[in-house]
Amino acid sequence: MKSQVIFLALSLLFSVQSFATRSHKVDRATIREIRKTLNFYFEGVNFGDINAIAEAYHPHAYLTYVDVESGEYQKFQIGEYLTTLSQLPERKHCRDMLLESLDVTGEVALAKTVITWQHLPKRMTDYITIMKVDDEWRIISRVSYTEWASFETPHITRQDRKATQIEIYQTIRDYLSGGQTHDGEIFKKAFHPQADMAFVHPKHKTCQRLSMQDYLNLHARQSPNRKRQQIIESVDITGNIAVAKVKLRYKKINAMITDYICLVKTDGKWQITHKASHKEIKAMSIPI
Repeated sequence: MKSQVIFLALSLLFSVQSFATRSHKVDRATIREIRKTLNFYFEGVNFGDINAIAEAYHPHAYLTYVDVESGEYQKFQIGEYLTTLSQLPERKHCRDMLLESLDVTGEVALAKTVITWQHLPKRMTDYITIMKVDDEWRIISRVSYTEWASFETPHITRQDRKATQIEIYQTIRDYLSGGQTHDGEIFKKAFHPQADMAFVHPKHKTCQRLSMQDYLNLHARQSPNRKRQQIIESVDITGNIAVAKVKLRYKKINAMITDYICLVKTDGKWQITHKASHKEIKAMSIPI
């Protein structure tokens, strides 16, 4: 147990510090708090500690994955996940976790973790959205991709890789177009029907969530063509899941919204399953 905890702490510390120095000025206290939340998630599963897992997640968090073989989309709330775990026989897992990247914007963060099993040919990649709510960093969404066998990099042609990138960027562009025109039909192309949206209210520090239908209803009441600068800052792809960071700058009111967008490939197409946003106070009147 001790060797696993030390390994995790060192790997997380190294990964976060190197990423933070390269990308953002993130204070050490924030890094420690986020690392603590990820430790609760990882070690909670390792040692079957339901209380530790619950400590890591926001009560309204969602977990999502797409079955590699069947292509079936799966999404469930953290309460369902904890109930399932509590019914399993007690068992310790020998796993290692590497925090491959971390991006923080205000009260919202996105972590990419890679978990490997020591005695099984199994590896899981998570895109984890974390929000600071009521002064605590909690996981609000986790999208996972699991691999088995030798982990040898499958042969993917340049054309296949480019085609995947084009499909993902098109989905993001549909989202951006829908945001400017408030066209529900365009949004429906970009988002999975079970998608959800979240942001932290900058004044009250509470988590605000919307279902897909709530989101469509909100945008239906907006005026189209609000001028803004749209930047797709980064995209990361792992198997049938992906994540993107998008910035929306509203010059007229001098405000920025940053979106962390999680996507999955299901039924042969890439769609957004979760969006977490950081809104500057001046942007509060703009729908997420």
